[in-house]
Amino acid sequence: MPEGLQVKDLCVDRSERAVLVDVNLNVDSGESLAVVGPSGVGKTTLLDALCGLARPKSGSVLFDGFDVSANSVSRTAAWRLRTIGIVYQFAELLPELTLAENVQLPLLLAGQGLATTIDPMSSALESLGIGHLADSLPSAVSGGERQRAAIARAIVHRPSLILADEPTGSLDPQTAGVAAQLLLQAAAEVDAVLIIATHNPAVARLTDAVLDLRLSTTSCAA
Repeated sequence: MPEGLQVKDLCVDRSERAVLVDVNLNVDSGESLAVVGPSGVGKTTLLDALCGLARPKSGSVLFDGFDVSANSVSRTAAWRLRTIGIVYQFAELLPELTLAENVQLPLLLAGQGLATTIDPMSSALESLGIGHLADSLPSAVSGGERQRAAIARAIVHRPSLILADEPTGSLDPQTAGVAAQLLLQAAAEVDAVLIIATHNPAVARLTDAVLDLRLSTTSCAA
């Protein structure tokens, strides 16, 4: 059974408009890919298709042999919970929970007891420089700090596939570099596939390969 991510002839429409047309890519376990292109070219739509939130008009998406594009909504949701860590362009933290509680959520949803989630949660927050904000609500911290908490939430359960949509967009350049490196390190530690949609050339240069959706071609990163 093939491992990693395989996308073949992927076409996705949004509001009756073709957003992705004949996208093909292969990313092996432990590799990283930056998805680049101007706003509106389909970077977020591609990430949605990779995790089963957007159904393709045609083509296929497979991850470690699981057919994301053809399984039922319920099976795909269960697979997504086990397998994927996601960072969206906007943090999308639950406003009534502290940063610590937001980061603990993937572990709790996976069935871990509360006591066993404390160490990995603390480690993830500390690694992103916001351990001192663990007990703060999202509304009490800056946008950059919220995004760092969202990154911590995505990596805390050691997923096999990490999808990051502009994860450094609200961070200052120094913190953006740290966050990108952390994502790469987390993916490497668990032999995960890492897909980063980004406008930041410095972030794209850190990955193993780059997919320019204007061309729908993949090239080796410099």
